Amino acid sequence: MGLLDGLITGFARKSKFGAGAHTRCGKHAKRGRYVVDQDKLLQLEVPDLTGFKLKAYVSPLTPNRRPE
Repeated sequence: MGLLDGLITGFARKSKFGAGAHTRCGKHAKRGRYVVDQDKLLQLEVPDLTGFKLKAYVSPLTPNRRPE
């Protein structure tokens, strides 16, 4: 450790994943346990895209179409 580590925020260790990018999915219980609430877990509903004709990328040069 250096002399200024922890004293100046510029030298503080950075988190690998960032901070605050999640929602709480449970609560802290006794003796350091964490109880996960299944109702609060993230559930993604992804449609089946087999046979879908459009591609994933849309070029910025594509002309805009207004809804009819």
